[in-house]
Amino acid sequence: MDRLKSLKILVQVIETGSFSECARQMNIGQPAVSKAIASLETELGITLLHRSTRSLSATEEGQLIYSEAKKVLEAYEELTATAEQKVEPKGVVR
Repeated sequence: MDRLKSLKILVQVIETGSFSECARQMNIGQPAVSKAIASLETELGITLLHRSTRSLSATEEGQLIYSEAKKVLEAYEELTATAEQKVEPKGVVR
């Protein structure tokens, strides 16, 4: 799975406190959310979330990754906004 999308999913899961609510808001299946989080945890070699049947919370490491992921996602949004701006050619064409 795309790492940027996995980071978006992690941020959404932590902000909503739910895999199911994250899936609803992002219009993806709940198994895709679980897979993205598991993939990130495997890749990073850390546990990002404390899970129980009634609650979900970020681990200490998960909270650090969440903070950095928000920065990365904001920077990416700025980058795409800049790229989408139309640049009109200037000068004399010969």
